[in-house]
Amino acid sequence: MLKTLALGGAMALLASGAFACDTVTSKVVPLSFCIDGGMWVPSKATAPQEFVYFDKDQNLGLAVITELGNANEADFRTGILNNAGGGAAKLLGERTESVDGHDWHVLEYSVDVGGTTLDYQNFYVVNPGVGGIQMVFFSTPQDLTKTAVRAGMILGSVKLD
Repeated sequence: MLKTLALGGAMALLASGAFACDTVTSKVVPLSFCIDGGMWVPSKATAPQEFVYFDKDQNLGLAVITELGNANEADFRTGILNNAGGGAAKLLGERTESVDGHDWHVLEYSVDVGGTTLDYQNFYVVNPGVGGIQMVFFSTPQDLTKTAVRAGMILGSVKLD
């Protein structure tokens, strides 16, 4: 509940124009979004990741995964959970959020990465015949609220062009 409130508040902040950003555009699927260079630092992406960012303190992360293809939502969801933590993800919850007027699925899960627990909020949408998009926000559990706020700021800027 707290994460949903933080997400909504951040989306409202973005709508008010109180957020400076640089527009990032996918070369794979119709997608653009804004990143605040004062908060996020780009990192090297490895396919199928198209973009990877960490906050300046390296406590929060964002991986944007874009894929061409003809997957359906059920197969996409199964693939996400099978790939998360080598299939050892602990599912914490699922919901749907409206992003740019489209229903995006959200999987919240926890994974042990080298002895450290990371919590993930994986926002994904599938457009059969076009491809799929995942915007995966992650942090340690103590930074989860901060991550939800930052996720809301970015998700509020998403355009599926």
